[in-house]
This record gives sequence, structure tokens and C-alpha cells, in this order.
Amino acid sequence: MATRTDTFDLGALRLTSGEGRRLGLAVALEDFELAGHRYSVGAAAPSTATEAEGDGSTVIPVGDQIPVTLDISRMTGQGYALHVAFTAALHGPCMRCLEPADPVFSVDAREVSQPGEGDELESPYVLESILDLGAWTRDALALALPSALLCRPECRGLCPVCGADLNVAGPDHHHEAAPDPRWAALAELSFEAPGGRPAPEPEPDAESEPDAEPDAEPEPDPDPDTPAPAAEADPTPESEAKTPEV
Repeated sequence: MATRTDTFDLGALRLTSGEGRRLGLAVALEDFELAGHRYSVGAAAPSTATEAEGDGSTVIPVGDQIPVTLDISRMTGQGYALHVAFTAALHGPCMRCLEPADPVFSVDAREVSQPGEGDELESPYVLESILDLGAWTRDALALALPSALLCRPECRGLCPVCGADLNVAGPDHHHEAAPDPRWAALAELSFEAPGGRPAPEPEPDAESEPDAEPDAEPEPDPDPDTPAPAAEADPTPESEAKTPEV
């Protein structure tokens, strides 16, 4: 087991420009507070006792100290190029069903420390050749965490009505939909007369006058530009016309 190293003196390696070194170290990370729950952080190792979904293996926490691989490359001047890789497991409640969860995350992070070359080339984890390895690994792990820590990727969570674990209850678990409270006043209406008999329908008013017939539509005014129709001729022949008496 590597020795716990929360800080490391880069200058003690006495590397020259272009040289590099790979070190196997160990760090201990503080617990995380996420969504009101506490999650402890520990190392993880593969286990063949059970099989996880997807890759045929699972990872279980084996201790508080996390082995890390640290690559150090000396740059020109007082600069360093740094690379750290590790695998860590979090232990705490699942954010959906509240059952124990042990998600595992593989972290790969890089930093460049080149003092005097601008803020973008100055690492917040290196101060006068002293690397704060514990702070760097913890921040790198925090950036690798998802928005929700789950016991399994397909966790179905809790029933919003009764709080049952839907992973155990199964897909047939359901509840009748509650009535809309906006229509609750309609349930208080009664359409029955006293005694349980239906209320009689109202009779029409005998004194009410019948509906008046609709007025006939007025005939349209004749168009002044339209010629008047010719008068019809008298069908009586002239021979049959009576002569005036003398």
C-alpha cells in the first residue's frame, strides 16, 4: 500500500527540463455533502462476487485511502506538467430510493504550473513547488460526479403517493388518480327533491305569449336603371271587339 501523501514537494525530485517521473501515491479524501446527505469516499477494487449491470464486474470500497498515479514532467524554468489518475467509490444513500449506494468513478485530471506566464498557466494546487495533491484529487472527483448518485442506473425511485420502493414493488404498483380539487364543489350539488324523489321539471308558463312569427323580409327596391316590363297585350281578337252603339 502506498504511503498517504496529501502534499508533495515537486522540487525534491530535482528534475531537469524534459525529465519526468511516475509515482504511486495515496490520498485520503473528506466526505461529500450532497443533497442533504453525507457520502464517504474510499478506494475501490474489482470483485467477482457479484456482477454489475453492463460490464460483468462490480467495484466495492476497500479502504479510506485512495491509490493515485501521479505523472510529473519538468518544463522550462520552474514549470511542471502534472497528470493524476485514480478510481474512487462513494458510499451513501441513493438519491432516488434511499437504499445504500456505492457508485464508482474513474478520474483523470491534468494541471500545468508555469509561474510568471499568466494566470491560465498557473495552477491553484501548486505553490512554490509544493503540490496540494489532496485538494486536487478531491476537486477532480467532485467534477466527475453526476447530478444524482444512484444505487443503479435504472433505479425507479420511490412511489410519490405511498413511498414504496418501486424497485421492489414492480411495474404493476399504482394508485387511483385523485379527483381534481377544482371540481370538488360539484360533488355537493343534489338533483333530488326532499324524500329522495327526483326534482320535477318546471312547467311552461301558460300566460306566456307564443313566440311571434318572424317578420317577412322586405322586397328589395327596384333598380332605377332596369327598364320596366312591357304591358301584356289584350288576348281578345279585334273581330270580337264590340263596336260602340250609335
